[in-house]
Amino acid sequence: MILWFCPQPVKDFSTFFSAVIDDKSFARIKKWLDHAKSSPNLKVIAGGNYDDSKGYFVEPTIIQTSDPKDAIMSEVTSCL
Repeated sequence: MILWFCPQPVKDFSTFFSAVIDDKSFARIKKWLDHAKSSPNLKVIAGGNYDDSKGYFVEPTIIQTSDPKDAIMSEVTSCL
């Protein structure tokens, strides 16, 4: 099972990739990306990097899971 953390720009041409809006949102996304990187059930297929040195930027990220009951699957309800 693969979890895609962003709208699908191939299907939705109104999708716009930009900086995360604030530090609170950035911290929430960073928490989930760190969880994905450290969990034995999750694998970051693409992206997964972030930078808050100037603004709050997160790469579009694709995560694969071997456990559909992982917290990331039940607690992340939309694009991070």
